[in-house]
Amino acid sequence: MKKNESLTECEPKRKNRFIITFPKEYDIDSWIVNTSTMPKYTNDKWENMEITFKDPIGYSTSERLYKLVVTKDKSTILTQFTIDMLDPTGVLVEKWLIGIQEIISIDFGDLDYSNTDMLNPKIIIKPSYCILNFKD
Repeated sequence: MKKNESLTECEPKRKNRFIITFPKEYDIDSWIVNTSTMPKYTNDKWENMEITFKDPIGYSTSERLYKLVVTKDKSTILTQFTIDMLDPTGVLVEKWLIGIQEIISIDFGDLDYSNTDMLNPKIIIKPSYCILNFKD
């Protein structure tokens, strides 16, 4: 370790230290995101990404995702989002801007009387671009 490096600079990035932020007009809050794949580049193109969500009763993530695909107003089609990677103290260490070319699918989950797990809708998107360390 160099003389001026802090311990957090040597800390590995962790899978559970992230915040995904959607533009406010989509009404999808960061706290409902459960998991996400990171950008993946293969054969000269960005691969599809999958984001899963928590689906609370009063907030209804399913309803918000449903509005993305049934709206006739093209201004409400999801166009981009950001992924912020954080250090152990919550400080931003990496930022991705993901442009959305297409919503490939939205899976609202499955039901099962014998399973008490949380319902986790998911969306699969095709990125048009992914920019690392995007600055606002």
